[in-house]
Amino acid sequence: MKVSEIATRLIEEMSDEDDVYVSIKAMVENDKSDPEVCIVLQGVDKEGFCLHLFCLEGDIAPGGSRVLTTVNYLSRASYEKIIQWQPR
Repeated sequence: MKVSEIATRLIEEMSDEDDVYVSIKAMVENDKSDPEVCIVLQGVDKEGFCLHLFCLEGDIAPGGSRVLTTVNYLSRASYEKIIQWQPR
């Protein structure tokens, strides 16, 4: 799998729980024969520690590519410390 153009967007802040609702997307190229794709992206801090994982799933024709996206909650403190999202 080739993963590029990873981006996040803060959708909503949950003030009661100090969580944030985040959307993440990535361009994924399927270089295998199975159309079912599952990519794990990890958010890492400035020291390289993983603070959160997102799983992007979908069907992509072998040799094809498309944007996969998902949404999830995570703590505001973790979200603010993440400096990079990378494939696991």
